[in-house]
Amino acid sequence: MTAAAIPPAPLRAWIAPQLPVASLLVGQPVARAAMLLPRLFNLCQAAQAQAVAVALGAKAVPDLGAEILRDHLLKFFVTWPEHLGLGSRALPKDWTTDKGSVRRALLGASGEPATLDDFAGFLSSGRGVAPVLQAIENHFAPFEAVSGPLPFVTPQTLWRRIPVENSIATRHATSPILAGIEARRGRGPFWRAVARLLDLAAVLDAALPAPFSPEPGLAMVPASRGAYGLRLIVRDGIVAECERVTPTDSLLAPGGVLEQSLGSLDAAHAGLGPLLLDILDPCAPVTLEPTGQGAQAPGQSPEDGAAATRGLVLLRTEGAPFASAPRGAAVSDDDNSAATQTALASLPGSGLPGNLPEPTPRSAVPGELAHSSRLVAPSQHIEGQRISRSVPAVTEADDA
Repeated sequence: MTAAAIPPAPLRAWIAPQLPVASLLVGQPVARAAMLLPRLFNLCQAAQAQAVAVALGAKAVPDLGAEILRDHLLKFFVTWPEHLGLGSRALPKDWTTDKGSVRRALLGASGEPATLDDFAGFLSSGRGVAPVLQAIENHFAPFEAVSGPLPFVTPQTLWRRIPVENSIATRHATSPILAGIEARRGRGPFWRAVARLLDLAAVLDAALPAPFSPEPGLAMVPASRGAYGLRLIVRDGIVAECERVTPTDSLLAPGGVLEQSLGSLDAAHAGLGPLLLDILDPCAPVTLEPTGQGAQAPGQSPEDGAAATRGLVLLRTEGAPFASAPRGAAVSDDDNSAATQTALASLPGSGLPGNLPEPTPRSAVPGELAHSSRLVAPSQHIEGQRISRSVPAVTEADDA
C-alpha cells in the first residue's frame, strides 16, 4: 500500500538577514553595551534592558508589563481586526494606568473565564474581544495552520536552537482553556490568539514569570513573544562574548513553528497568510510567497519593494509623523525611561551615577498610544503572486 503524498505548503517564507547585534556589543565597555542594546530595538526596549540588567547582575531591573501590554493590545484592537475586516478600534481609555478599563474592554463585565466552558460562553457572548477571537476561529479549520506538539522551551533547550514552542503559550502551559483548544483544534492561530488574551490577564494581575539568571552572565526574560535569552561574558569591564536567542529565532528555526504552520495551511486559504503571520508575530522581516506555478525558483530573492514584509515598526521623532521602518533595524531612539536608566546605573562597574536626573520628556510610542484613539492598521493585498503587507501612516485623535 503506497502512502499518500503530502501536498506542498502553499506558501514559503523569505527571511531577511538579521542585524548582527552580538558583533556590535563585543568589544564595548560594559556600560556602553548596556546602554546600546535597548537602543537598537524600537519596540522591545524594555525586554532588552531587562535581559542585560539580569545577565550582568544589576540590582534594579526594568519592568516589562507596559511593553507587553502595549504589544498585545495592538493585536486585539488594531492589526487583527483589520486583517479580519472588522475595523480597528480605539485602545482602552487610559490603558497605561487603568487596569479596570483594560479588563472591561477585553472581557466585558464578567471577568476572566477560568474553564473551557466559561471560555465558550465568553466567546459566544460578543463581549470585549470575543468577536476578534471568534473570527480567527472561523477563518481556520480545526488542525489547519498548526504546529505539532513541539516541546515547550526550557532554559536548556532555548540555547540549542532546535524546534521548540517558544511563544506566549509556554507561559500558560497549564491552562485548561489552552489544553482544551489544542485537543479540539491543535496549536493553530486560534490557540495562539487565546494564549495572548491569557497573557494580557497575567500582565494585569502582575503574574508574569520573573526573569532569572541560571548562572552569571545568562538571562532569560518573559518578552512579548516568548522567552528571550541573553548571554554576556565580561572580562576586565569589556564585553568579550555575546549570544542572543529570541522567540523569533525559535519560530523561524528549520522545522519549527513557522514552517509547520505554513505546511498545514490549506492551499485554498493562502490569502490568510498575512493574518497567520501576524498571529505568529515574528520580530524580523518575513515575506510570504506562493510555492505554486509561477513562483520564484528557490534561491531567488523577492525584488526590493515588490513584496512588503511582516516586521515593520512605528517610529517617531519629536514633532514628526510616524513612519515605517524594518523592525530590528538600528535606529536612533534614545531610551530615556527612568526605570531603564536606574537599572543600568546599578550594573557592577558601570561608572554611572546611582541616581540619574529625570529624563527630558520626549515622544515615545507607549505615551503616544495612550492618547491615540485610532491607529491605521497594516493593509495587505496580492501584488502579482506575492502577498504584500504594508504599514500606512498612523493618525492620532482624541479618545472616543
